[in-house]
Amino acid sequence: MQASAPGAEEFQLPDVDLRNPLDHYRQLRTLWALSTKGDVRDEAVQKLLRHPIGATFQPSEAIAELLKPTSTLAPTQSDSGAALCEKGLSWPEGKLPLLPELCQLSLLWALNGKMEASKKLAQWLLPLLEFKTLWTSERSYDEREFYLSAYLLYSYAGVKEKASHCLSEAKISSQPVDPFFLVLEEKLAELKPFEERMDQNLDPELGLWTYSQGGLKGSIALSGWNTPLGSFKKGAVEIPALGPQGYPLTDSKSFGLSGFHAAQKLDWAGIRGWTQCLAQKDLWLEAAVEGGRIDVRFMGLSTEKKIAFVFYLKAEEAQIQETIFKPRSLERFNGLAKAIRFNKAFSIECPSPRKMELIPLAGEGCFWGANFLLAFEMNPFEPTVSFRLI
Repeated sequence: MQASAPGAEEFQLPDVDLRNPLDHYRQLRTLWALSTKGDVRDEAVQKLLRHPIGATFQPSEAIAELLKPTSTLAPTQSDSGAALCEKGLSWPEGKLPLLPELCQLSLLWALNGKMEASKKLAQWLLPLLEFKTLWTSERSYDEREFYLSAYLLYSYAGVKEKASHCLSEAKISSQPVDPFFLVLEEKLAELKPFEERMDQNLDPELGLWTYSQGGLKGSIALSGWNTPLGSFKKGAVEIPALGPQGYPLTDSKSFGLSGFHAAQKLDWAGIRGWTQCLAQKDLWLEAAVEGGRIDVRFMGLSTEKKIAFVFYLKAEEAQIQETIFKPRSLERFNGLAKAIRFNKAFSIECPSPRKMELIPLAGEGCFWGANFLLAFEMNPFEPTVSFRLI
């Protein structure tokens, strides 16, 4: 990455929103990286360190410890190895396991000498990197940030093929790279790669389930904040996000889940549990997922506020009966639910007679990069719906 990326002098420091620990952390990490090269005065770093907003944000904590002569860092993580970025109460969204920041946190813990915690977190993360939109809201989705972070973690774990793929997807020659990633890559050379474990991941406390069989890969997360219930992919077709959506369908702020919810039933075959919908505080959703079958039951539906269950998809084309739909086109489908195929290789079926809409999207730059939105309207007289992904 060092040889291909533009120099640090071309990178522009981001603006800091001191109400947001994530943006605060991203400026802090850049200043730390530049300070290791003597490019900024330590006073600039110390000014950010003194701000209380980063005190309970674990990645900021880890950066702060690197600036001390001796680290006294005490990582906070569960027995499974999982960790949350935010330990405090001030920023609910940050209490999620944000994948890019947790990849970075694992490496920062290693640089702090906390090798056991670092490797446990890395082992927990590795199976999840197949699902880059997991616990990621539409507005916070940053594909480049994800790929750079995953590249470094895969490199740390010695998974060279996946590391190379992520580096290619990060497109580092197209625009300047945050010096933080360049410095982190340098320091990784001092760490010995460990033996990775690439199993499926189950976490009952987070309501997390992952699946991989017969070419279909999927994840479900009952906990979230404006984030997807799950994601799936098969071949070249990807569902980066699925879940409950308020109307209008183009308003991503009314999409997804709210709060932490544990699984009621969880094993390698599937998951079942309740979660809360962000669009309406009194609206709950029970999801039962086994392989490519998704059963959904809503509680609290009303006739006043419309709700849909939606799939955001990335595909070259969609087909309903004989009609072909292309991304970025004006042609839509609005009628009773029918089987729909994507790229002539992947189907979503909904056996119940309900209203279905297919809306072509622009693709890159919004809605997790999806270029189709498939929506099934719910109503209080039919609160359950089933889908089959084939």
